[in-house]
Amino acid sequence: MLINADPHPLTQPPALRLFCPDDDGPIADRGRRVEPEHPQGLTPEVTLSEFYHQYAEPLRLADQQWAGGTVEQYRLTMQYWSQYTGDPPLAGVDEAVCQRFKLGLMQRAGLIDEKLSANSVLKYLRHAQCVLDMAGPKSRIHGRKAGLDKWGLFGFDADGDRREPPEIARLRSIERTPTPFSLMEMAQWIEACKSAQTPAIPGVEPADFWRALILFSYNVGTRKSTTLQLTRDMIEGEWLVVPPEIMKGRRREGRFWLNDHARSAIDSIRTADRRLFAWPYTPGAFTTAARRLIARSEIKPARRLGAGLHRCRKALLSWLAARNGDVARLQAGHASGGDVLLKHYVHPRIVRRLMARVPQPKLDGPPETDDPQQMLF
Repeated sequence: MLINADPHPLTQPPALRLFCPDDDGPIADRGRRVEPEHPQGLTPEVTLSEFYHQYAEPLRLADQQWAGGTVEQYRLTMQYWSQYTGDPPLAGVDEAVCQRFKLGLMQRAGLIDEKLSANSVLKYLRHAQCVLDMAGPKSRIHGRKAGLDKWGLFGFDADGDRREPPEIARLRSIERTPTPFSLMEMAQWIEACKSAQTPAIPGVEPADFWRALILFSYNVGTRKSTTLQLTRDMIEGEWLVVPPEIMKGRRREGRFWLNDHARSAIDSIRTADRRLFAWPYTPGAFTTAARRLIARSEIKPARRLGAGLHRCRKALLSWLAARNGDVARLQAGHASGGDVLLKHYVHPRIVRRLMARVPQPKLDGPPETDDPQQMLF
């Protein structure tokens, strides 16, 4: 509509300017919308992967919302996006482009099966949708989907209205049965670690590093990404108190009971480094080294695929859940700081007694395959 601009009093005649239908929108030029200025000079001509690397990742790392493992997953998502869509400018991203991305993932080969599982595809779709939402206009309703600015980077449609980020059609997730290691499988993995050549840590044999790491992960239950960032100053008496910065979700601290087996594990590889497990290489190198050792083990081939430290965590939590769900929730890191039951009714003696009973892999000889304890789970 046409309105009078405020002229300088008595010196300038009223001037006419043409504004967009919404009073606070970008100025129109001869009936066409003029692209507003965006942070860091971004425009609808940037691609989704360019937007991610230039803006989204630095932003999330700066506000500490993403951990290192999360960043790796998002980078891989952007790699797949470029591979299956050609990475067009955001102004050209629509539902058809998103469908190409989805179909490409559904045809991609997986580590375990011939194709990626539905849950893996869903993970990458969620990551891509998150980045798309970050490039879109801010939402007053969905606070967690807050976009780049008022207009977003998807340009305007034929009617001159700003475009919302396209929605990626989701798949239904599949509930999978937990697959913890048995005690015998953990012993077989530790046996295979005797041939390890990495990591090269002064004063620590590679085999001792892996043995300590596997036993600690099983007896404490921390996730891999958290375990590799633990330091000795986080040990407070019989508890391991983990700050939110290295916990999954980064919203609350974690409190984990350290039984004698966990303490013996970390003491066996103690060095001047303040980290409990001073892995000197990249997270990707760690995953590769762990998988190679599992491949050398006597673990059945069908059980090796997708195996890692997380199965040690599952083994502990499965054993605890069958005996005391509250202690299992505590060791899983799922208990909030305001949990009344755990804080006021579950006495540390209950935790201590149960954690002292955690069965251990047999490491002093060949595993007895007919021993029910060694076939746990």
